[in-house]
Amino acid sequence: MEDRYGGEAPENFIKKKTLAGKTKRIMEQIKKGSTSRTKSTALEEMPPQKPPKHRRGKSEWASGQLPSYGRDDAGGRVNQITLFERGQVDIEADLKGLSEKGIDNLRADLAKTDAECEEEIRKAVYDHYQHFIGVTQGIMQLGGELQQLHNLLNNNSAMVAALKSVATPANTTSRLLPLSQLRDEESAAEAAWMAGPEGTKWTETVEEMDVAIAERRPSEALHLLRRADRTLAKLQGLDALSSRTMGQKAALDRRRTQLIAMLEAQMEEPGAGVAEVRAAAQLLSHAAGKARALRAMLDAHTARLSHAQQQLLKPQNSGGGAAEGLDYAGALAQQAFATIAAAAEDVAAVFQKDAPELGAVLLVWSLHEAERFCTLIKRNALSPFAAPAGLAPTVGCCQLAMTQCVALEQSHGLMLAPRLVRDLWPACEQVLQRRVRKTCEAGAASAAADLDAAAARAPGAMGSAPSDWSGLTRLLPSADFILDELQDIVTLMRPMPGPRLGFILKRALSEIFAAYTLGLSAAFARHKRSDGRFPPGLDEMLEGIMEAVTLLAEKFMPQLAASLQGRCESICDGPHLDSCITSLAESLGMTSAG
Repeated sequence: MEDRYGGEAPENFIKKKTLAGKTKRIMEQIKKGSTSRTKSTALEEMPPQKPPKHRRGKSEWASGQLPSYGRDDAGGRVNQITLFERGQVDIEADLKGLSEKGIDNLRADLAKTDAECEEEIRKAVYDHYQHFIGVTQGIMQLGGELQQLHNLLNNNSAMVAALKSVATPANTTSRLLPLSQLRDEESAAEAAWMAGPEGTKWTETVEEMDVAIAERRPSEALHLLRRADRTLAKLQGLDALSSRTMGQKAALDRRRTQLIAMLEAQMEEPGAGVAEVRAAAQLLSHAAGKARALRAMLDAHTARLSHAQQQLLKPQNSGGGAAEGLDYAGALAQQAFATIAAAAEDVAAVFQKDAPELGAVLLVWSLHEAERFCTLIKRNALSPFAAPAGLAPTVGCCQLAMTQCVALEQSHGLMLAPRLVRDLWPACEQVLQRRVRKTCEAGAASAAADLDAAAARAPGAMGSAPSDWSGLTRLLPSADFILDELQDIVTLMRPMPGPRLGFILKRALSEIFAAYTLGLSAAFARHKRSDGRFPPGLDEMLEGIMEAVTLLAEKFMPQLAASLQGRCESICDGPHLDSCITSLAESLGMTSAG
């Protein structure tokens, strides 16, 4: 009868082996170290099982007594792995009597067992990797500490060697005392000092200081701290390296740290008034220095400003319209610059004599707060107005910010306008470029529509030639549209400060005028006949079109530039406008000549 692997009965083709011989071979493998010494956790948790009986000459792989595969329980996996751990697999003996089908089955069983082993490894790594990472970090930290200790020991050894080389043997033996005797003498001296009047006064001062700090009485705690500092200064003058003096200094440093933390927390309380903040800053300047006090006071103002800004309703949460954006920008600007003004007043009140020296710190902090304000404005107020139609609300938000900034400069002398111009101008310029691009496209399309309508009209339908701007706009409505757009852009951008205003407006107006003349030229070229002439209704408009374009460049655009006189340089690029008119006239002149 064939077994699982397709081989014949074991007694027909496998050489008989005694149990003693099998045991001897396993013991030899154990002595050589080939038998696995580690067992899985699941195997250790299982109760001891009776070893299975083996067929003579075959391991359990060949005898077909393996546990069933495909089981998900831990027992099946452990039983498969146990065969290898116990040395019960003899591949050489198993392969002697196997058929091709048996070899295939054996290969499949080995592959499944290998997969089970990989799964056990993955589970073990997943269960213990966090502990391994923690242990690794601890080992690295311990290694660093050992290196520091090694360095300290080397330094001490070098110092001892240097002292030995300097001191003579006679003086060393006569001056040095046993370490235990020195410690006893120092302890006795410390106990005698603590029992005396100075020690009693020191103890009372420290205890009263602890009570004052616990009861949040910073003024009294600072007074006691100064008294203790004076006492400690006297002791350091007598013996600065004694353990008692160093311990007292460490105790004072701990209490000073507690007092500083209490004063900083008192300044950062949301309900703290101006008088409380200034009083806490004054005490902190005596306890930790003026620089630390100034930094803490400015941080307190920053914390209160951040809390107030978070309470504002953002435009996107209240409709997202222009009115909501302007309200948010105005409230944000008022809070930011009012806080900067309050901080400047606090600095002047607390550090009266040193206010000029600390002015640089205040200015840097003010610039940082102005930059943070600009970031909030661009993120919450200006981002919904990025479309071409959002030029008006964008300029309005920037104007509100600049108004508050100018008022702060006039009252406290803090020059923050350059930072605002640097941060807010790019946003305005981007929206203006979108508006200019849209105006150019609309102007070209309007010019093409005007010429299409004129080409379809009968000759003389418009009556006599117009002589004023109203008549010209009736003949060419697109010219009036371009003029309205130019006036609107200049009016909206007029409140913006800075030297970039003239350059940006000059570029915008020149680009719009050039796009309009190019649109007219393209529309004329589209209606040009094969004989080089235009339709009669269009041909009679040539002089009116040239007159309208010339009025735009030579009359109305200079008037717009005059409205900005004193604010920026001229926004009319005369040579560029003349070249645009010349190109249009040449195209029409070529047509007339034809």
